[in-house]
Amino acid sequence: MVGRPGVSWLSLVGAVGASRYIHGRILHHILLSPQSCQLFINVLVEAPSIDYHVSLAQNALQVCLAHTELQNEIYCQFIKQTSHRQPHNFSLIQCWQLLALCVALFLPQHHFLWYLKLHLQRHADPRTEIGKYSIYCQRSVERTLRNGDREAKPSRMEIMSILLRNPYHHSLPFSIPVHFMNATYQVVGFDGSTTVEEFLHTLNQEIGMRRPLHSGFALFTDDPSGKDLEHCLQCSVKAKGETERERLLLTYQVNDEVVNGRFPVNKDLALEVTALMAQVEYGDLARPNPSSPGGSSQSKMQQFLQQVLEKFYPKHYRQGLTPEQIRQLSDRLATKWMLLRGCSGAECVRIYLTVARKWSLFGAKLFTAKPIAPSPLEEKPVWLAVNEDGINILECSTMHLVINYSYLSVITFGGCRDDFMIVVSKAKDGNPTKTTIEKLIFAMAKPKILELTLILASYINYSSCHSSPIPPNPPPTTFSGKKLWEIDSKHFPTMTRTTQGPTLL
Repeated sequence: MVGRPGVSWLSLVGAVGASRYIHGRILHHILLSPQSCQLFINVLVEAPSIDYHVSLAQNALQVCLAHTELQNEIYCQFIKQTSHRQPHNFSLIQCWQLLALCVALFLPQHHFLWYLKLHLQRHADPRTEIGKYSIYCQRSVERTLRNGDREAKPSRMEIMSILLRNPYHHSLPFSIPVHFMNATYQVVGFDGSTTVEEFLHTLNQEIGMRRPLHSGFALFTDDPSGKDLEHCLQCSVKAKGETERERLLLTYQVNDEVVNGRFPVNKDLALEVTALMAQVEYGDLARPNPSSPGGSSQSKMQQFLQQVLEKFYPKHYRQGLTPEQIRQLSDRLATKWMLLRGCSGAECVRIYLTVARKWSLFGAKLFTAKPIAPSPLEEKPVWLAVNEDGINILECSTMHLVINYSYLSVITFGGCRDDFMIVVSKAKDGNPTKTTIEKLIFAMAKPKILELTLILASYINYSSCHSSPIPPNPPPTTFSGKKLWEIDSKHFPTMTRTTQGPTLL
């Protein structure tokens, strides 16, 4: 059977009763014969190593995702291999496990789907192990019919969960932790057909937050390529109706910008906000016990205060400080922290955000860049701050505004060789009726060029939908079905996603 792929197909034809369809649609693809044969082997193989099974399942399902002609074929093989066999056969359990993974990815077409449903209905029985797998597959089929097929193969975590326990016992058989900026996390359950929207809805319900459209928060994942690239959705950030949880997470997010030098604070203000964050995180500062032997209490207090500085105080202000200067800074922090005694965490968060929102570019996304000659700007590092009003160029050290360009003045933008380019029109000699064209080129990391281009495109798309002027010319290329991380950094499309305001995400 393995040596003659046609035999496996024809034997399945008898079970399904659709020989004409299979001969016309599957056997017609002669080049897919090796893949079909390998699928049959993969369904039957037995091996003790669980890592081997994970890799085998991923490879088999990836082949079917890449070659849709094989999707009916693999279901025929599943049905054949799970019929008329000993119920306690280990390979039979493996077939049901692989079927449980497959039904969440894609479903067979036409009468094959009807036959699959009938097959599952015949085996469904909560009293047996096989019957439980069948019931889970029935639930999963309905979920896939409602949410549609997946584009990616199952992860290692999904496969391990199915292999190690029967998914029948859990309505949401998988779970992952979602980490927040304040170093906490929430474990969220899902199944193989869960969409991002459903996942976020569950998460927001469990932690008491509004929908992302209203809160401005988004879900992030590591870039599959391993690059330092942020995949973000532009949302509106509205102060009205903010929940306490949202304000808390936003405060931690802003402070992360402060710590990394992407938010303008002087040394005094930096110490004030550090004390606020310490009160939020740890509550009232405990007074050291002066009678402790050898001054151990004072020493522990100094160590604790220095840890707080490392966590919440700007890094560039701590660089080059001597141990004595750090001790003095810790003492000043303790003094300011003591003044907040009795102040609740919610009140400290309110104070922090009130101060932060006074910056005119609060909510802007900042990128480091360096102008390239010929340029009207000096050839030294600058910040590119993007918000709903336009793109702003800031001095690197002071973060003072050098110049800003509204989106109406932007003609085009995007990757230019290995750099970022933006072409703008500006008034000539202060006369608004006369304009001149200016091209600015900045040296940036390639992943950041892509991120900046997509954010600009999102803001401009929104601006063009809510104003009459013609939007600037987008870069000429389109996605053509490519994944975000597969796009070449030299060509950037205009995104159709919209935004209603600034975001720190």
